[in-house]
Amino acid sequence: MNKYPILAVETSSSVCAVGIYFDSTRYTQTQHFETRKHASIIIPLIDNCLSNFGITAKELGCIAVSEGPGSFTGLRIGLSAGKGICTGVQIPLIMVPTFSAAAFELSNFLPLGSHFFVSSKVNTTEYFVAKFTIIDNGFEIEHSVEVVTEDEMKTRLTESDFVAGSTNWFRSRNFINLVCPSPLFVAKWAEQFGKAIQPAEIDLIEPEYYKEFTVHKTAIRTKENNEKIL
Repeated sequence: MNKYPILAVETSSSVCAVGIYFDSTRYTQTQHFETRKHASIIIPLIDNCLSNFGITAKELGCIAVSEGPGSFTGLRIGLSAGKGICTGVQIPLIMVPTFSAAAFELSNFLPLGSHFFVSSKVNTTEYFVAKFTIIDNGFEIEHSVEVVTEDEMKTRLTESDFVAGSTNWFRSRNFINLVCPSPLFVAKWAEQFGKAIQPAEIDLIEPEYYKEFTVHKTAIRTKENNEKIL
């Protein structure tokens, strides 16, 4: 299988990002920083990246999609776009763990032996976190993705640990502002570690949510001053 070029899709956060990757010297990527616009903007972004190289979707080798954890809706939009193109032009899909792609990106500049967390917010009280260590030629996973509270995180975080995320929720002295992995490193992770899923096998593929999505009921007052549950 010729996996190049790789179309990389990253929609785990408020950022909608895509890229086309041939190698480390030949790639393009673009990002759109507007919340709740993923569904309307993802195909135009893909078209723009394809046009930058003068190619069509039929000339892609595979599609790498950031699988989570992250935004429930964003992940579904990104995967739906990827699956649709894979099915349409009959190319493989590669699912990329979002935090591992971020760790791969961070391993390019953090010092050898560094310990770091990648984090994102689940809700007002919980966070997705995973811990990694920088080793020769890359990184290794210390603790896989889990959902923790702020208090739980404080018991694990040391002064020397780095923390990457969109906001310094844990007030780390070594905070790294990283909203999401770049499409470049989504593609690079797919290139180095990814497993191809053939078009006939992708129907049942889902994002890695790590936490069940729930709708919370909210009480409001009607004009008649009666309580109504939404």
